[in-house]
Amino acid sequence: MPEEKKKRLENIVDEVNELHPLLQSLFYKMPNIQGVEYTHGTGEMGTDFVLSSINNTFGTIDYIGVIAKLGGIAQNFTALERQIDECSLPRTFAGGKDKIYITEIWIVLTGTITKNAQEKIHEKYKLRKFEFISGLSLVKLIDQYASHYWSAIPLKIGDYLSQLNIRYKEIDSRLSLLNLEDRSIYVEQDVYYNPHEIEYKKHKQHHSLYHKVDIREEIDKERFLLVEGGMGAGKSKLTRQLIDEYTNPVIFLKKKVLPVPISYKDLVNNYKSDPILLIDELNTKWAFDDNDFGYLLLIDAVDEKNQPIEDRVSDLKKIIHEVETNSNIKVVITCRYLKGYNDIDYFEGKVRRYELCYLSVNKMIEFLRKLCGKLSIANKIVEDLKKSQLIKELPKTPIAAIILARLINENPADLPSNLTELYMKYIELMLGRWDMEKGLQSQKEYEALDHVLMDFSKYIIENETNHISKDEMIKIFKRYLDPRHLEIISDELYKKMIDRCEIVAEDIEANSLFFKHRTFAEFFYAKYLDKNKSFEVDEKGFDMYWSNIYFFYLGIQKDHPDLLSKLINLHPEKEVRRWLKIINMSNFYLAAYATQYEIIVDGLSKIFLEAACLFKDIISNKVKAPFKNISHMGMLYFIQLLVRETYAYEFFKDAIVDAALIINESKEYDSETKAYAIFFLNVTYIDLKGTDSFDFLLKDHSKSLPIDLSLAIGHESKDLKAYSKLMKKQDRHIKSIMHEKDQNRPIRSQIEELYKRPIGLKQISD
Repeated sequence: MPEEKKKRLENIVDEVNELHPLLQSLFYKMPNIQGVEYTHGTGEMGTDFVLSSINNTFGTIDYIGVIAKLGGIAQNFTALERQIDECSLPRTFAGGKDKIYITEIWIVLTGTITKNAQEKIHEKYKLRKFEFISGLSLVKLIDQYASHYWSAIPLKIGDYLSQLNIRYKEIDSRLSLLNLEDRSIYVEQDVYYNPHEIEYKKHKQHHSLYHKVDIREEIDKERFLLVEGGMGAGKSKLTRQLIDEYTNPVIFLKKKVLPVPISYKDLVNNYKSDPILLIDELNTKWAFDDNDFGYLLLIDAVDEKNQPIEDRVSDLKKIIHEVETNSNIKVVITCRYLKGYNDIDYFEGKVRRYELCYLSVNKMIEFLRKLCGKLSIANKIVEDLKKSQLIKELPKTPIAAIILARLINENPADLPSNLTELYMKYIELMLGRWDMEKGLQSQKEYEALDHVLMDFSKYIIENETNHISKDEMIKIFKRYLDPRHLEIISDELYKKMIDRCEIVAEDIEANSLFFKHRTFAEFFYAKYLDKNKSFEVDEKGFDMYWSNIYFFYLGIQKDHPDLLSKLINLHPEKEVRRWLKIINMSNFYLAAYATQYEIIVDGLSKIFLEAACLFKDIISNKVKAPFKNISHMGMLYFIQLLVRETYAYEFFKDAIVDAALIINESKEYDSETKAYAIFFLNVTYIDLKGTDSFDFLLKDHSKSLPIDLSLAIGHESKDLKAYSKLMKKQDRHIKSIMHEKDQNRPIRSQIEELYKRPIGLKQISD
């Protein structure tokens, strides 16, 4: 194999266009080489390249002149002598800024140089330092630093893929919350196609439309992919995994797709939401000559830009629009859930939506077993975890599993009760509160670092960034420590944080710091707001950028009836925030789980009435909704699916029953609105193994029950194991309507329209 590679080098016939680009790629990757200047040409003064190298002994800079030649050298090296002589001349470096002298000469050949020729050169130039790189020596250097050269990939593309792979491997390593020996663990994430087929089936029992897919196969087939996932579901990890795979030369040769990762914020701010500008800049920078390949644009962290969701969707639409006419570009976007805004008119037929699903309980346990040395399948803690409320309510995400595993390894007897407490205990562990081996030798140091990280999170959140310069971070340390007589040296505490605190990482190249996961910044910022009593309740709680901060703040409080009441009594005018309020209030109630249950019951009654009002406003076209192509029954199906996914937690089961009673007795809402709200409560209750089916709704509202609810109850009842007398009666009533031939023809026509006619057409006909 080395001989075959050596033969390939010997077959190079174009020094300038083949050998020189290869050497340039090689030099850039070699350790201790700081600068590379290509000097071949009329003003080369003997060298083809000049390299600057760090002298490890003295820390000074040495300058190396590189003479590159095709073939080998035997006895006659007259042409080479001229070049060596010219290496003595002074020259400039760093774009003409520095005047330098060559202190070492490398002679690089594609062939061989005889030992006799080397001795003659050394003899003639006794005061010069030489390195002879030829044949197998050059092969070894290419193997070590530019192995992609041996593939059929163009050199510049190989360089790009290699550099991108190295950079993202470093990022992945810096972001890892695992111990070094655990970093090879990667649990394949389950991705499901989310067709967003929004409809009740008229004649068929509804089955789950989601199905598991291989995201790589989907990328091969589709152009625009939106991958949604909850907090800590592993969206960024999935992106880094795709980069790792698509930078593999074998994959590139097979798929001919070049990965181009970028954060959503950078794409919007620096490229005006136009991927074409990004691609053009990339091609210019790397001077790709062969464009016989496509681009895979990987857009991550959509939720980390603070903007109204309407603007976010507008920017996403622009991104898609700009690349529609460029068939060689594919786009993968990762984002927290965009539920509540399904712009069917624009996205339908263009964007395939997928979901990063939470781990199952069994998969969560399996993940924990891999991560945690103290866990065994026979261990009692496994059974305790399976039965615990924590596993039931904890998001089944990789980050939650990693944090939980670290806590179990430290103290398996002290499990947290919910997600916020999980973060609290983990932060205490990472800051060394209970472990003096972490290097924090006192309670004072723990508290100081805790406060500093709160200020760090304030900088991150309020400046809408994900990193801070080292200088600015040191200022934060000094601003906190200098005015206080704590006998803590800020530089020493900073060093302990870098060395021991595994939630913060340092980017040495960029001279900056960052939280390893966005949720750590959100958690600490919630602590900051709590400490400074500066939490303000407004509609930001229903925005993607702020909702996790509200969640953690309520989790820190655990018991906060006033805040929950203020949130539930906010009535956002924008439709998007109305959707997000319905979704987010569930998380807020779960976070503040110690609040008096009557507050939860009251809130549930209000939120389900709001869901009913939103539904009625949409089907009557009172709000400008993006659902005009969806049928009436499709819209009803979508909202009931949303509320049952959001509120089907055991925590709400008793509250659902009481909320239904409150809604039923309400004088503020008409009978129809109350019927919709109770229906939404009812389907959620069914998911919680409730046994009363729809009897409560049918008993009090059967005479005024809208026909769409009668039809929906018929669909939902097919999944019930038992029919009550009221259910059977209702079923007979619907069947009689559908089968009467003449007198019910108008009703049958109305039913047909409920299933088939888009909401947007109703306004025209009405």
